[in-house]
Amino acid sequence: MDDAHALDAIDRHLIELLGADGRCSVNELAQRAGVGRATAYQRLGRLRERGVIEGFTVRVDPRAMGLGISALLLINVEQRAWSEVRPELRALPGAEWVAVTAGEFDFVMLVRTPDVGTLRDVVLERLQSIPGVRASETVLLLDDEWVEPGPTGRPPADHGRGAGPPAAAERGGTGRPPAAAGLGSPPATADPGRRRVRPAARPSRAGD
Repeated sequence: MDDAHALDAIDRHLIELLGADGRCSVNELAQRAGVGRATAYQRLGRLRERGVIEGFTVRVDPRAMGLGISALLLINVEQRAWSEVRPELRALPGAEWVAVTAGEFDFVMLVRTPDVGTLRDVVLERLQSIPGVRASETVLLLDDEWVEPGPTGRPPADHGRGAGPPAAAERGGTGRPPAAAGLGSPPATADPGRRRVRPAARPSRAGD
């Protein structure tokens, strides 16, 4: 995307609002974004034409849909076979997304199935029968969840790596984190000025 088609603050705000509530009407979207209805309508049309917004969908809880088993499949394929293999991977039962990687594996994909038996059939029968697939590894997911974007389009500060220090109001009146929040911090006492006295050792008895 060149500079002439770069997203501005209004575009990004509209996208964030739609990411939080894809059912939001244009009128409501305009009110939340603080722009006119015509502006919101025009911006959304342009974002769709440029392919920034690819479509609208429904996010569901896979467990509520009976898909209690989730796994990442790490797949290696024959050289230059990735273009033929990718549509076959997308057609596997339970495939949710497929990615081409530049790491140790050629593909990573997320699969959700109702039970381990179905996952076994997907991996050992369907996947291994695809021409061009050389090897695969299966990583069973114990839990996974969506991360809602923050107001800047990034995850909230307490969820992201490299986030800046919390605001002073969150840190407490001294501007420092609470003692219990830091590694190696001394435990709080009722009287900070009182020295802590280590209890005397219990005298040993014969036979102890």
